[in-house]
Amino acid sequence: MTVPKKFRQNKSKTLTSFDFIDIAEGTGRINYNLCDLSSASILTTDNTMFGKTGYTADVSGATGEVNFDVEFNRAQRVRGAININLPLSYENTSGGTATKTARVLCYVYHVDAAATATLMVSGAEVGTFTNIGNNDDEDKMLGISLTATQQHFKRGEKLRFAFDLKGAGANEELVIGHDPGGRTVLQGITGHAWTNTGTTKSKVQVPFLLNL
Repeated sequence: MTVPKKFRQNKSKTLTSFDFIDIAEGTGRINYNLCDLSSASILTTDNTMFGKTGYTADVSGATGEVNFDVEFNRAQRVRGAININLPLSYENTSGGTATKTARVLCYVYHVDAAATATLMVSGAEVGTFTNIGNNDDEDKMLGISLTATQQHFKRGEKLRFAFDLKGAGANEELVIGHDPGGRTVLQGITGHAWTNTGTTKSKVQVPFLLNL
């Protein structure tokens, strides 16, 4: 079990807790979970709470971008490799066997106090599902790594992760899981068993510069 490391920031009376420290890189990393709530979709370090639905579905290519935010109550600097785990599931209801290549686009934004979003970095990951039978599903865990140049966040500003699913055709459904509690049976959606990943928990690892 990894014990979170705590560092006192210069000129501050507060302690900052990190899940992982890289002294050579000069960063402390915090693991956030993606979580959808009734009023907003957020980044949270809580592993025990559950999302309202716990997923976002793209049915026949009809879904757009979904955003997850965290607001900082103190100044922060983000720089380095942002690592993402994202469970992706595909269900085929086309009436025959199908092979599907799905793309998940990821965008990371700095959002200022005026709600202006500025792109920091973006990337994409491809998931390929081969010979999926009618009314069958398959899931896999995507791994995405993006490198962000240094970005300063003032108090009250937000870090945003946005995801966009691409590839669902007629009678097809793509789903990304984002339930911090990791439930594999989610209300309002059927046909996705999550047997390979064993979870619907999505994680993003954010690097913060340390004052060493």
